[in-house]
Amino acid sequence: MFRKCNQGGRIEANQMWSRIGITMWAIWKTRNKKVFHDTEPDPKSTINYAKNLELEYFKATEKENNSTKESNRRRTVPIICRAPPQNWLKLNTDAAFSNDTKSGSIAVAIRDCNGTLMGGTNSKIQTNSSILAEATAIREAIILIENLKIENATIESDCFQLIQAIKEGNTFWEVEPIIQDIKAIQKRLPNCGFSWIPREGNKLAHTLASLKLQNQLTNNWPSNPPKQIAEIIRNEKLGLPSHHQWRHV
Repeated sequence: MFRKCNQGGRIEANQMWSRIGITMWAIWKTRNKKVFHDTEPDPKSTINYAKNLELEYFKATEKENNSTKESNRRRTVPIICRAPPQNWLKLNTDAAFSNDTKSGSIAVAIRDCNGTLMGGTNSKIQTNSSILAEATAIREAIILIENLKIENATIESDCFQLIQAIKEGNTFWEVEPIIQDIKAIQKRLPNCGFSWIPREGNKLAHTLASLKLQNQLTNNWPSNPPKQIAEIIRNEKLGLPSHHQWRHV
């Protein structure tokens, strides 16, 4: 195995060793659940968990590598909306907030591994901050997963603080009640994960939330999306990147 892992280049070798380590970690977690919680092992769930971890790891390392390479240089960086694994659905979430009116809007878009829009929801809310609106959008997504009985799902948000608080248990007092709601539902959904995505990769949910706040989006948008939304769905389904200018500091 050692020889096979090192047959390719450095990048291929790193990916192979990372995949092995992630798989072993997933197996170890499953073993601990059996030993300490008497939870019957489920090989399929363990494999799916390992795949999710692998996607998150490669996404994080790719971002870190890009930041290092582009340090102190301004250029156009392509951000591509990533599809979920086969037999999984991805729910992109976002929110818009108006400090003047203390109101906001939330949006959830559901897509499959081919980038096909499977459904979604959006609504107006009364809230005191943008972070509360973002948390409400994530809670709406996980409620949808449970109500629609979606077996394998990943929820994506461009709010790094919230994703970190949900996954690592960090205390976030302003939204703690909502986070507790999310975690309570997640306990009933063994194959539901959370992932951070840059704003440029979350364009569909971001645009949906913005249009809703401006009263420019009807509730039947999943079946009859306006031109702007249809174009985003088409481009991301084709794997066309969104571009943005940035400077690493």
